[in-house]
Amino acid sequence: MHKHDKFIWVYASLGLWLTVSPFLLLGGEKSLMNARINETAVLMLGGLVALWVACLNHPRQDLMQAVAGLTLGSSMIAAPMVLDLNESSVAVWNAQVIGAVFMLSAFFEFYDHWTGHKVQ
Repeated sequence: MHKHDKFIWVYASLGLWLTVSPFLLLGGEKSLMNARINETAVLMLGGLVALWVACLNHPRQDLMQAVAGLTLGSSMIAAPMVLDLNESSVAVWNAQVIGAVFMLSAFFEFYDHWTGHKVQ
């Protein structure tokens, strides 16, 4: 595996999960109702941004990937609170856990860049 392959696979797989998860977690048709539209939007937009970040695979863009991952992760954690979504919803917990994984992956990317070590 190349240096950034793990990073790309984490973002691509979690991006696909976030894009599909509103329909799996919120019950299909319920995800399009007005009560669930904000939760669906947060998850789907987060998934599309994660897929975009996964496409940044040029070696010069490693810090850009990490900054985008840190921004995406923190926004996925903060969005449910800012949008005043139902805190006990499965979709909110999903967004916050996935946001934490994005941030952890970005921190590993920063560590790898600054120390010159390859994170295993």
